[in-house]
Amino acid sequence: MAKADIQVTLEGDAYEGNFPLYHPGELIQGSAVVEVSKDTDCRAVRARLMWHTEGKGDRDEGVIEEQVLQEGMLRAGTPHRYRFSFTAGETPWSYTGKLITIIWEVEVMVDVAWARDPRGSQLFILRPEAR
Repeated sequence: MAKADIQVTLEGDAYEGNFPLYHPGELIQGSAVVEVSKDTDCRAVRARLMWHTEGKGDRDEGVIEEQVLQEGMLRAGTPHRYRFSFTAGETPWSYTGKLITIIWEVEVMVDVAWARDPRGSQLFILRPEAR
């Protein structure tokens, strides 16, 4: 597999610290730029809205939605630009605690045969609106 550089950017006006902030059911829009070091025949370039846990115990994760952005050849020397949009999940909300952390992200991956899939992601915070 050729080396791949993947940059994921989320759009939005609200931030909590350095992370974009979204509320359940809100539209998440963004873009990805994928650059490969040599021509690469890939099964697909995929964007996934997902969450996972970190901390004590087993890792848990959920994929809320996945989109295929491209199938086939990625040419070297040209940045490949993609747009995506998802609807934010309802739960679980982002959380940081002593034993467990729940992390939300949009991940973009290049699915290639017989090789580790290059990935890039952008973390964000999902929490309900304050009342």
